[in-house]
Amino acid sequence: VLFDALADSRRREDGLMWSAFFEAAIKRIAIRKAPLWNQGLLEGAWFIRFDSRKPYGQRVLNHQQAEQNRISFFQSLLAELKLREPAVPFSKPIISRDLHG
Repeated sequence: VLFDALADSRRREDGLMWSAFFEAAIKRIAIRKAPLWNQGLLEGAWFIRFDSRKPYGQRVLNHQQAEQNRISFFQSLLAELKLREPAVPFSKPIISRDLHG
């Protein structure tokens, strides 16, 4: 999910930023893992906050966190694929260094 900081604001109900509220809501349904493969759930989520007003190359607000989340997101998806489809041959082990770059 890409969320533009330009559209963010504080919620009156609880003082949270809308981006934080939305990210928490997405994470609550991003729990589709073995054996809980129910429809309506997501396998994972990668939430990226950016600011469209900033120049190219500087728009991602927390680049280091976004990068860590990217690696976790893809590792999680690959691990679930391996569990769900054991007949699919993996040509190499799933490790974080494979996801860099």
